[in-house]
Amino acid sequence: MDSMELMFNAQVIHLLTYPEVTANGVVHTGGEPDYRDVICKLITRIVVSVDTRRREALILKFDDDSMIAIPVSDEMHSALDFDFRTTGSHWWVR
Repeated sequence: MDSMELMFNAQVIHLLTYPEVTANGVVHTGGEPDYRDVICKLITRIVVSVDTRRREALILKFDDDSMIAIPVSDEMHSALDFDFRTTGSHWWVR
């Protein structure tokens, strides 16, 4: 995978790793045969919260109880894990 973008209106999260997707109580990871279908089903869902999990992941929770966990590296000098862009600013997270 080169990269993935998750778009929320004018906001974009640009990912350099596959996020973990939980839907209907089942965890899906990149490379699984149904991964693309599972993540695409979230296109019409509404994000109800954003949280962090012990500096390991950024968690997006949706209105149907599904969630996307974006891994975050703790390494100071590692490659960028993702960037979040709004129309007026940039946030970079390692």
